[in-house]
Amino acid sequence: MKRLFVFVFVIIIAVICTSPITNASVMDYGYNFRYGHLSSGKYLAKINYSSIASSLSSKQATAISHWNSSASSYVSFTNSSISNADITVSSVTSTWEPGSSIFGITCIYDNEGKWYSGGYYQTILTPQASPKPGVKRYIQFASIMLSPALTSSSSSNQDRTLRHEMGHAIALGHSTTTSDLMYPTPKYNPANGVVTNRYVGNYERNKLSADLSNY
Repeated sequence: MKRLFVFVFVIIIAVICTSPITNASVMDYGYNFRYGHLSSGKYLAKINYSSIASSLSSKQATAISHWNSSASSYVSFTNSSISNADITVSSVTSTWEPGSSIFGITCIYDNEGKWYSGGYYQTILTPQASPKPGVKRYIQFASIMLSPALTSSSSSNQDRTLRHEMGHAIALGHSTTTSDLMYPTPKYNPANGVVTNRYVGNYERNKLSADLSNY
């Protein structure tokens, strides 16, 4: 019931808050991906996507498989009921405040009771600049929200968006390298329009490895 309340609260915020701020890396604010689950030296994340658009359901399943195979030494996503989920994925059906160029937003709730949403919705989701003394900040819950426009976007962009937002949900910030999955925007092959930066690679694995070493 607590998870459901948090999920509904995030959606309400997404509709009513409209003040954008400069986009920033989750890691810039000192987060560690935890959720309290660690097994065989890697993170476990329980994810629910029962509220995703039906046309994206198979894409989300593929995104989970891709992360589990491409970063198998560091993280494992497992399907979960919404009441037990660490991460929820939902398609927004009302007004999409971030704008047409943004296909997904990840909202994070941390152990200090602070929200962070990748640079948007400043009115309520104001990040704390640094953790309290002696307190290590970690993610308690994350909600991935998807733009209505994603359902009509290209297949490769759907792959990239879902995988990219899952990266934010496990505390990965943005990369400055255009070929990385965690680069802020999709990069298109000019010859065929296919999004090329849609795969988990060394940037994502190295960041997770570094985070695990500080667990």
